[in-house]
Amino acid sequence: MNIVAVKFQSKQKEDEFTGREYSYIADILLRVGDIVSVPTKNGTGTAKVTRTNIKDSEIGIDVKLLKTITALAIPAKLDKKAKADMENNINLETKQPISAITF
Repeated sequence: MNIVAVKFQSKQKEDEFTGREYSYIADILLRVGDIVSVPTKNGTGTAKVTRTNIKDSEIGIDVKLLKTITALAIPAKLDKKAKADMENNINLETKQPISAITF
């Protein structure tokens, strides 16, 4: 199981990610700096990955309570082809499929 920490996108500045860190389980391979879509109690939010490979003992709550990240966020300014590639888990630089992590 891969636990990651994220910070949410600022409501005032689209390119800033501020506030406290929140822990999630990652169903996909993520790196620090990746922008992801995350489930929240108010719907879907946009966040930046700040840490990866966090130990269960570091989060302070039962891992079963964590929500799961399943997708990278799709930036609003991408063209239609790039959005389609991201939705189909295609790396925008290499044009190769992005493999999900299996645990």
